[in-house]
Amino acid sequence: MTNKMPTRTVARLSTAALLMMLACVLGAPSVARGQTAGEIVAANIKASGGERAIARIDNFTSKGRVTVESPFFGKLEGTIEVVRVPGRG
Repeated sequence: MTNKMPTRTVARLSTAALLMMLACVLGAPSVARGQTAGEIVAANIKASGGERAIARIDNFTSKGRVTVESPFFGKLEGTIEVVRVPGRG
């Protein structure tokens, strides 16, 4: 037995590799550019409904579960809800 690939398979692999290299060279942008912080913030504001919608927010509510291990009381589990008002800490 030999370890040589059939000629047809080698030709197909060579063609596929050539096409991938051409796609990378021809399809790649000439200058890579990331988003600036301002663009990211602007996109977030737009996705949140705009500046007017954000200005109407009165408070934020966060809900979650908490588990505390205490040497005196054992394992304490429960839910917690925190209401935060902007500008009031």
